[in-house]
Amino acid sequence: MDEMQQLENFICNNTDLVTLEKKFEKFNIFDCLRLTRAEIRHSNFLGWLLNPQETHGLNDYFLKEFLKTILTEKKRIENAPSVFDIDIWDMTGVEVKREYEYIDLLIIDENNKFVFMIENKIDTCQHDNQLNKYACTVDRDYPDYKKLYIYLKPEFEEVEKPFFFVSYKFVLDTINKLIDYKRDKMNEEIIMAIRHYKEIIERDIMDKSDMKKICRSIYKNHKKAIDLINKYNSDLSDDVMFNLKIMTTENSEIINSGGRTKIDFLPKGVNNLEKLRYGKNADWLQGHIIGLYFEKGNMNVDFGISVQEAKTEHQKDRKDLLSSLEKEYESFKGKNEAWRWLPIESISLDEFCEFEDADEIKIYLDQKLAKHIEKFCKVLNSIKPAQ
Repeated sequence: MDEMQQLENFICNNTDLVTLEKKFEKFNIFDCLRLTRAEIRHSNFLGWLLNPQETHGLNDYFLKEFLKTILTEKKRIENAPSVFDIDIWDMTGVEVKREYEYIDLLIIDENNKFVFMIENKIDTCQHDNQLNKYACTVDRDYPDYKKLYIYLKPEFEEVEKPFFFVSYKFVLDTINKLIDYKRDKMNEEIIMAIRHYKEIIERDIMDKSDMKKICRSIYKNHKKAIDLINKYNSDLSDDVMFNLKIMTTENSEIINSGGRTKIDFLPKGVNNLEKLRYGKNADWLQGHIIGLYFEKGNMNVDFGISVQEAKTEHQKDRKDLLSSLEKEYESFKGKNEAWRWLPIESISLDEFCEFEDADEIKIYLDQKLAKHIEKFCKVLNSIKPAQ
């Protein structure tokens, strides 16, 4: 059977494929924005729901129901409030903090002397003793408060006290209560956003055994066609990386190429390059402390900022640099003196399927990334260089 016939058989009369497509055919704003598995965006939306002062108009209903769901399941937790406490408390005055000391969500109820911490994970795991560090930070800053520490993740992962594992099912159950009992309190735009969030939790975050079964059946019956599609997709990602390398070579002062999967570079337009040359690794961008990167994934290319480790005598300069950058961007990933990085844009390979040739890809990439590179140069040039 030739390649064209394999593809025809894959497309025509494929009932499993029709079943799978039905699960994705409805419009969903989170799909459009490519946020379905973005940890930061999930934390942002969850923080919005948990914040009584936000525009959803639900006051403290979601926060209290989410807490009661957790506390009912986990029973008595030392130094945490009871279900009865939560039920009678007025929690409309809480403060919801994002990325406080790198903590995903910190809800502070000064009126009732209670702190609720959420560490949220989608596709990653705890690392570098981070949970213990976060608990120590909150214990230090809020010593006399009742506390509840949860580790929120789709699949079970063992955690040590004072943290408790909480599945995304708890979020889903609370959203279902919200839709059932508070629909009349929300306008249609708010209801639509919450329904869309519910759909992606059910479809992309929670257990997907039915979907796995369908996908395995499709692959079993059409392996050659799917392998062929993957081959050409891989070729497409190579084309994208090739064009990115041309683009960065033409527009960079310094460039390091990590083969077919990684490009690090410093663009033209950055002043005082010598004053940035205090990186510990002299081979990375000729020892400069900061640079931009492209990194190829399975179905996307990530673009972002990297900050390497500093020489011992320049630790303060690096700390000041990161502090200035985080005023203009989000918080960088990584910790303290170790390597730090910030993804800015994820370029999906789906975006390139419609292009006919390499020139169209190059024009598209130039237009998509120019504003980010211009901002990077502007921000870096406004920062006082190391002495």
